[in-house]
Amino acid sequence: MNKLIHNQCLLYYFFIASFSVTAQITPNKTIFTNYGGLYITPKTQIHTYYDFENQETGKVFNDGMMSFYGNYLNNGLFTYRTNSQTGLVEFKGQGGVAQEIKGEAPSSFYNISFDKTLANYSFHLANDFSVEGTANLTNGVVFIDQEKGGSFLFSKGARQKNASKNSHFDGMIIKEGNDAFQFPLGNKGKYRPAGISVSPNLKDVFLGRYIYEDEVFFKQYKNKSSIIELVDEKEYWIIEKQGKNQEGIMLTLSWSDETTPTELLSDPELNLHIVRWDAEQEMWVDEGGVVDVLTKEITTPAQVSGYGYFTLGRIKPNKLLEGDIVIYNLVSANGDGRNDYFKIDKIQKFPDNKVEIYNRWGTRVYETKNYDSNGNVFRGNSEGKGTLGKGGKLPTGTYFYIVTYQYKDANGSRPIKKSGYLHLETN
Repeated sequence: MNKLIHNQCLLYYFFIASFSVTAQITPNKTIFTNYGGLYITPKTQIHTYYDFENQETGKVFNDGMMSFYGNYLNNGLFTYRTNSQTGLVEFKGQGGVAQEIKGEAPSSFYNISFDKTLANYSFHLANDFSVEGTANLTNGVVFIDQEKGGSFLFSKGARQKNASKNSHFDGMIIKEGNDAFQFPLGNKGKYRPAGISVSPNLKDVFLGRYIYEDEVFFKQYKNKSSIIELVDEKEYWIIEKQGKNQEGIMLTLSWSDETTPTELLSDPELNLHIVRWDAEQEMWVDEGGVVDVLTKEITTPAQVSGYGYFTLGRIKPNKLLEGDIVIYNLVSANGDGRNDYFKIDKIQKFPDNKVEIYNRWGTRVYETKNYDSNGNVFRGNSEGKGTLGKGGKLPTGTYFYIVTYQYKDANGSRPIKKSGYLHLETN
């Protein structure tokens, strides 16, 4: 049977699951203060409408459910039992002001939920939070106040759900592990998530943040490479990777009618790319882009060449080149004689070429040079130097291709790069 405890009365001592608890309401301050050991067993619920303070001597192990309606301060130990997956902490808040969440000691949760609606932000996070299971962003914006010690860490395998314009994080998020992840980011009431693909190393750590309307930033970061026609100066994302290993990921951003300048969106399938500020070159550089018009998302066709500041950019359109290649983006490797390989018409005219294919996690599964010159074509198998599962049959799904080649005409030679979706059927 579930246990349900509401502390709306003076509370001095109680016992849950044989663990002693010392908790008191500070006179005239309506504060629920814990000095001792508090263990909440699975299926036990505690709801506190007072401000909660866990002092330096306090130890809280939550494997049940705790709901905080008042402010939260943690200066002791707040965590859950190792290997337990039942703990849930709800931040509800009450009244017309943001719920204050602070403390000098980190707080660890298995599952966490935020549910409070205000016009601006609903939660002021000035404590070091980490989640192992799921962060449920039901309602309300969580402002992460880094200057006052606020941080939010998704441990390896942790997930978020229900993020939206009305419920997301405003500030820097930290993500551990190499699994694919979507950062639930926003700023100034705009929800602008960023997604990263699987990365190579289990211990990778990434950071993500979104900034809207920062004119000072774009006055400082103005230069762009010659191929970039226009940079989105209304918004940018920060995606960083900690440590010396800077191997790349595929990055997914999106555009929005509320935030993205309309002049950027003329023919997005051809001209919209992700651009990155290159600190060494001191300019915005092209990271490429494969566009999904239905979802208004754009993904780098290969691993990003670096980290730091990212935004959207309009690339100068390629003029229709005489005798140029034609790419067919369907491979049906079932031996029926139709679409049996990745067909690129006229590629033989440009032997100085390279073809790469990546899966949706950013791992290269195929690579060759001088494509279709001696039977070296993509038939749905992993092939090439350093590719995943070399020689094996790839599963049905959506992949990304990159075709680079030297185009020569009367005006000389120049590099051309084309990228896009490739659908593979191997069943």
